Amino acid sequence: MFYIPRFSKKEGKVKHKEYITRTLESTVERYIIGLPSFSIEGAKGVGKTTLAKRYAKTVFRMDNETSASLIAGTPDILRESSKPVLVDEWQAAPSIWNTIRHFVDEDMSPGQFILTGSAVPKKARLHSGSGRIVRLRMRPLSLIERNMAPQLISLSDLLSQEVCVEPQKVKVSQQEYVREMLKSGLPGIREIPDNLRIDMLNSYIDNIVEREFAEIGVEVRRPEALRAWLKAYAAAEGSTTSYESIMNAATPGQAKKPSKVTTMVYRDTLSAMWILDPIEPWLSAGNLFTNLGKSPKHYLVDPSLTARLLDITEQKLLSGEGTVRLLGSQTKTIIGRLFEGLVAQSLRVYADANSVGVYHLRTVRGDHEIDFIIEQGETVLAVEAKFATQVSIDDVKHLNWLDKSLPERKVVKAVVYTGDHLVQRKADNVLLIPAACLGTT
Repeated sequence: MFYIPRFSKKEGKVKHKEYITRTLESTVERYIIGLPSFSIEGAKGVGKTTLAKRYAKTVFRMDNETSASLIAGTPDILRESSKPVLVDEWQAAPSIWNTIRHFVDEDMSPGQFILTGSAVPKKARLHSGSGRIVRLRMRPLSLIERNMAPQLISLSDLLSQEVCVEPQKVKVSQQEYVREMLKSGLPGIREIPDNLRIDMLNSYIDNIVEREFAEIGVEVRRPEALRAWLKAYAAAEGSTTSYESIMNAATPGQAKKPSKVTTMVYRDTLSAMWILDPIEPWLSAGNLFTNLGKSPKHYLVDPSLTARLLDITEQKLLSGEGTVRLLGSQTKTIIGRLFEGLVAQSLRVYADANSVGVYHLRTVRGDHEIDFIIEQGETVLAVEAKFATQVSIDDVKHLNWLDKSLPERKVVKAVVYTGDHLVQRKADNVLLIPAACLGTT
């Protein structure tokens, strides 16, 4: 039997007294038992190393010159070390990927190597690792991981054959949700005092613009243009705004704008850094709908970055949301967009744990839009995110439209909101789910 080390406080081996249990742990444990190697990938600061260290018996940091030099000179040390071996920040020494791939070719025993990393240098020549190194995405903390309230219902419940909900009440204020939008789901940042957290998030964005593009070999001739593009993308949060419109918003009044090639480099590099986390359109309905939009819905990896780019503070949100100019649909305010981003982030975490995807639905004319679509087998889960304590008939009209449009499918309709009650409405069977109470399994 393969032993998975679990370090408890009682054993005195936990470095961080307030370690936050991550949804991804169950997947990591399955991978260690069944796979020879896997890579945990995601934006900087999401907690990849902290999670992996809980399972590793040997750790090599590739951003440490001594470790990198040691492994480069004697790669066999990886095979000879106690397993699992964690190779942290492997992208700092990209050749290590191919080295581990060759080791796995020779020995497919489970539980050998864990890699953690973020963006890979542009010029690195890597084999895909297909069949040897499985890639696992890690995102910032979901709402259930933030422990705002007990889990009352899970994504797996919603995707089950029969959804049975007992009415329950929980007290989480709208102000608490606002704070979570701004605190960040990055574990190392969220507990910092408010005045310093803003500085940390600003610094996080500065590093993206001024350092991280260069670290992966992408030249940015005009950092101010990249920053303006990133701010315009933040203003498009939760919309399907075209990239041309984002570019125009980033360069108002400028006759000579960055080329399309340049702006696509911004997009692709930020995606490689896991900073952009768009949701793709749901097109699997096939012939049922012939007029579905095919544009992705824009999100940054964490709504706190959106808020910082737009200079949004808690005071501004609670007192009238400032004067932010949003791009795309105007049906939601900035507070609604940020809440939707928070829900999107959480749903992606829960969906990954259930091996399903998250999509959005929008007809070409925009007459029907649904924030999130998740399907499993014949079940289609349609979700709207609403920063509201009450839900009106108008709020669920698109959910009911989809239900009527798919008579052969089981459509589960839900509104994830900031209200107090978990309940299923009798009139239309729409589930009202407090956002903090939705979990994974």
